Amino acid sequence: VLTVHDTREFHRELNGHSRSLAQEKDRNHRLDNARIAAEERSEYLTESVLKRYVAPSVINEILQGEVSFDKPAELENVTIFFCDLAGFTRASEELGTIAVSNIINEFFTVMSDVIFEHGGTIDKFIGDSIMAFFGAPKAMDPAEQAQRAIDCAKAMQEAMEGLKLIWKTDGAEDLELRVGIHQGDAVVGNFGSYRRVDYTCIGTNVNLASRIESVCEPGQVFVSEIVASLVSDDQCEVAGNYQLKGIDSAQALYRVRR
Repeated sequence: VLTVHDTREFHRELNGHSRSLAQEKDRNHRLDNARIAAEERSEYLTESVLKRYVAPSVINEILQGEVSFDKPAELENVTIFFCDLAGFTRASEELGTIAVSNIINEFFTVMSDVIFEHGGTIDKFIGDSIMAFFGAPKAMDPAEQAQRAIDCAKAMQEAMEGLKLIWKTDGAEDLELRVGIHQGDAVVGNFGSYRRVDYTCIGTNVNLASRIESVCEPGQVFVSEIVASLVSDDQCEVAGNYQLKGIDSAQALYRVRR
């Protein structure tokens, strides 16, 4: 027979157990919320970093696991793309700080959008130069890479005409875009330290693309022989043989017809 004391003890124990269950449920709920918030923050940070390099469509594929952005560095066939503003060094000496800042920021903003529209990956900004490449992290066959790079360069030259109209008010309408494009194997991946990591490509073919851009005529697009061979004959014309700095043999270069 249960006494009044026994009944009270039973209810105290039951209430205590109920409170423990409620506390445990609340704790699990808070842990779930914290986990979801952490996952959302991680995805936001990942997306914020990826926006520096690749087009929004590729970001979605990376976040969905369809394209890998963090795999170990490996040798890949890519089309490397360099461009810069011919005449910028001289102009920067004559223009004020604000004008130079506006010009370079407008240049990077407009050209980044063009590169992303054509499926390119931005490697880095160097002074008034942009380095980009096609074929990673999203793989493309060599012909598609070459065509996208050439189409991108032509679109950038068109965009440059609009920028020059804007820069005319700053006295910088004489700036011209020049582009160098080459295709070949390069080591592609994340390089850096625990403090900073960049997704980039390195190798002799990267250097060759840079050298091609350095001899390109202002307002033109120069490509290597291999790039010219991957697109239709009517898109390029012979520019000549060039002795490039650091390259032993003369290189046959081609000018993209506009």
